[in-house]
Amino acid sequence: MLPIEARPALLDQICRHALTEIDALHPEQAVTARFSGDLAGVWDAARIEEMLVNLLENAIDHGRQEGNITLEAIGHDNTATLSVTNEGNPISPEDRRTLFDPLKRKNRSPTPRRAGAG
Repeated sequence: MLPIEARPALLDQICRHALTEIDALHPEQAVTARFSGDLAGVWDAARIEEMLVNLLENAIDHGRQEGNITLEAIGHDNTATLSVTNEGNPISPEDRRTLFDPLKRKNRSPTPRRAGAG
């Protein structure tokens, strides 16, 4: 089980840290960031940042070459919504069934955009 270490933080700052890491790993890829509402809360910043970096790398790896990628954080009524979107083919219904199964892996394209992606 993964330990959770939640502390007061601003979700937009956590997102910005993830974007800084993505920019260092993929300087050629622009990511649009949108933040709105109250993003203060009690978060495990390290785990959220790790999740965002993984989602952004997947968006880069599986999105359309030269396509737009957007990271959005919206705070409203003591809740927050995070989303990462890209331009690419939607995930097939067959792949959605096992999307979060750690022992399954989608067939990779013949020209992956990054090596070692999992």
